[in-house]
Amino acid sequence: MLGDALNLLLFLTIPATALLFFGMIIYYRLKQNQARHQRWDKAAQTLGLEHDFKPTAFGQRPGPMTGTRDGFHVCVHTFTRGSGKSARSFTSIEVTPASSLDLGLNITPERFLTRVDKALGTQDIQIGDKTFDDTFLIQGNDPNQVRAVLTPTARQQLLALHKRKPTLKVNDGGTYQEWQGIITNAKRLDVLINEHIALVSQITQAQSTHIMSQQHAKALA
Repeated sequence: MLGDALNLLLFLTIPATALLFFGMIIYYRLKQNQARHQRWDKAAQTLGLEHDFKPTAFGQRPGPMTGTRDGFHVCVHTFTRGSGKSARSFTSIEVTPASSLDLGLNITPERFLTRVDKALGTQDIQIGDKTFDDTFLIQGNDPNQVRAVLTPTARQQLLALHKRKPTLKVNDGGTYQEWQGIITNAKRLDVLINEHIALVSQITQAQSTHIMSQQHAKALA
């Protein structure tokens, strides 16, 4: 009888302990997420951006921070790649001008595959700045217009952002860059957002100057 009672107690204790263990893990994860959500919410308020929370199976997750700064649309977004143990979280920043640049512009970091593509005939506009040309694959409808908007200042800004993280992309719709991990530090986000805005602003201003110069040349012709 005693042996049967001990076996029953053991039988009941093991699953109860397992449930308690997994319950503690879930509780810890929820508390972690709650703290991260609070930091995300505080960062959004500090940056003057808006966001909402989206429901999930285990509560909710913060939606993208969005808003307008200096006439440019800003979006700070978090997402996950992979699943299970291979899942990785990322933070991305996008800055979009009021209207499309309409240059067919596409600037991406040079990689092994892009070098292979270039060997097969993929367009790569050369600016005449070796460091810049070696760092980025540059494409566009009109090479002269693309060269005009990629001023020395814009090239320096692009190289500086690329040095921070070689995930920078620029196209007619603005800039995009991502980092692994969830960034909730408002000061860091503020610096990154301002650097992206400065770059898009420089490109749009250079484009306006180039268009005005062309119009003036036509008027004199």
